[in-house]
Amino acid sequence: MPRRRMISPEFWKDSDIRKLTREERLFFIGCVSHADDDGRLMAHPAYLKAMIFMYDDDLTLEGVKKLRDSMLSKVRNLVLYTNGSEEYLAFSKWRKHQKPSRPTPSDLPPPQFSETNTEPHNERITETHTERLSETNTETHNERITETPRASIVKVSLVKDSIGKDSIVQEDFTKFLDNEKDLTDFMTTTLTKYMPSGPPQVMEVVKKFWLQATGRQFPGNLFDPIFTSLKKYSIPVLAISLVKAARYSPGKTKPANYVLAIFEKQAEEERNRSP
Repeated sequence: MPRRRMISPEFWKDSDIRKLTREERLFFIGCVSHADDDGRLMAHPAYLKAMIFMYDDDLTLEGVKKLRDSMLSKVRNLVLYTNGSEEYLAFSKWRKHQKPSRPTPSDLPPPQFSETNTEPHNERITETHTERLSETNTETHNERITETPRASIVKVSLVKDSIGKDSIVQEDFTKFLDNEKDLTDFMTTTLTKYMPSGPPQVMEVVKKFWLQATGRQFPGNLFDPIFTSLKKYSIPVLAISLVKAARYSPGKTKPANYVLAIFEKQAEEERNRSP
């Protein structure tokens, strides 16, 4: 879960911020608020709308995309890039302005830019950046390698492997993130489609859903409770529970216990509804 962020008084005097409309400035600050400790967040319009403009029913997904792209064309500190089939945003000077005391390494794949880079950032970076970890990497990557080199390389490899596996799941959950009922209905349809292939295949669905819904890779400590639940509960219970787990479990002290409680509660409610 993103931590509290610092907005410096100098922010309002920045030459790039001066170019933004009032709505674009709100959007930019929303990106700061929801970026992880490495300054990264998912860039899909549905995710951004759900996180920043959840109460603005008049703003369509196309409107969010236009707002996002317009903002990016005016600022140099924020870059849009792609990895696999997903779009991401990253702040190029994140460490200069945000200094969390105990930063959590990002679960999102990194872009390639330098903290001192002054080139425009409105062009998409289309290559797979997880394959680059060398001595010529950026200052941010060098800091990570200096602190925990083996952990960093392993982490990037896991992200790359995960993206490769997720490609077999074609469903796009981001279209429904701003409406819990619609998201639950779509999850029900998706589970019905994949459940005959068995729990291992369904877990690939869960991983992709989790990444799109939370902006973070699926946490390993939730694998066992969810995998077990796939064999225990009905599809309606699973659909409701998975949606609620993604929405409310991030940041919980004991997320595995919390998720199990969600499944049990939904199962109990289903039993009570049965004649």
